[in-house]
Amino acid sequence: MSFCSEPLVKGNSLRRRNLDAVEEDVRRCLHRDLRHFWFICSELNNLGREFALVLAERMLRMNEQRGSDRFTWKSYMLPRSFSQSDFDLLYRSGFVTTWNPVESFDDAQLALSRSPYSARDASLFLGRDFRARRKHGRLPPLPVSIFLGDQHLTPESLSRCVQRFNRERLWRVCGGAVAVHALRVWDFESQGVPEGEAVTFAPEGTGRLDLAHPTYHFPAELLRDFGSREAVMVLHDRLLSTFFSHGHRNRPEWCRFLARHASPTTLHRELLRIGSEAVLKDPSVETLRDLMTPSRDNEASCEAVAERLLGLLRRAYRRDLERIYRFLEIPSDRRGRIAIDEYDLHEILYRKFETTEGLLAAVKRRFRQRTGSTLLLLFRSELHRRNVLLDPLHRKWIFRHLDRPGSSI
Repeated sequence: MSFCSEPLVKGNSLRRRNLDAVEEDVRRCLHRDLRHFWFICSELNNLGREFALVLAERMLRMNEQRGSDRFTWKSYMLPRSFSQSDFDLLYRSGFVTTWNPVESFDDAQLALSRSPYSARDASLFLGRDFRARRKHGRLPPLPVSIFLGDQHLTPESLSRCVQRFNRERLWRVCGGAVAVHALRVWDFESQGVPEGEAVTFAPEGTGRLDLAHPTYHFPAELLRDFGSREAVMVLHDRLLSTFFSHGHRNRPEWCRFLARHASPTTLHRELLRIGSEAVLKDPSVETLRDLMTPSRDNEASCEAVAERLLGLLRRAYRRDLERIYRFLEIPSDRRGRIAIDEYDLHEILYRKFETTEGLLAAVKRRFRQRTGSTLLLLFRSELHRRNVLLDPLHRKWIFRHLDRPGSSI
């Protein structure tokens, strides 16, 4: 298992430097006031854990000799092999986690791509790394890195991958998510990539294939379904912000939500009726229009006010919202909010609806709501809070398991 073009450039045999020489190099750099080291290695644990732990023992002894003037080091790792005590040793030695992208959390796809670890290995690695980081004061954790460009990727394998990641709640031990979106192509024949399915990104554009410039291959079935690289990237962004992390929660954009779905006049009437003095003393139409279109200078304060106003309205309509949740079989809390995470919510909704428009239409019919009603606005706000977007192609690729007979929540 190697990254980039190493087998083509360096050959297929494994070579390791004498660790005495490595240690001497580190000492020489420390004398020149260098304190952070990246050991270049295909993966430090590609043949097991022993080499990494021997290196960690040496780095630990060197750091212990330096007192408070410690240095850090890192190297690429495969998500496998290390026990919790191994991670403890690594972090005590000054280690800083760096990992290659996880190929998948689906064992069938991992086998096809000949990855030397299992989905369970990857899950254990992330969890143990997080616990070691927390113990040694290295939080927040790293983002999980996912390889979404594997040519073996299918709706079934991606669905199983996302399902396992969320069933094990791995987003709790990762500081966000990033992705490698496509396979870097170095040689068509050895990588088994048809030339007609690759694209070269060159200074003059993406026309002619030329391996001298960055050339990539997107999974063929994915590209056929979505029709363009841009549409594939939209799917990837959604996976990263909603299902491999909850990064969308960091920027909810409540002002923009109100501008898109609320009428300042209707909102004004509602706030006068329930009383908004604790949040907004002057809920005039003009004030609400300004709230929906904040300047950059007051955006943060307007976001906070917008969210609190929605909270006031939600409390006033809590019982009505609870009826909608019961109709849809969605768990909720005492504040009138949806009480499950993004993946579980999408799974419930996709069992009944293929599109967001179909979901909203069903709620409008059942509860006799007009477009623009306050109750519908509040229900939309809860969908917005969980970044709900129902789309037939997204369902096929992220929740394909729902098509299996007897699939269950």
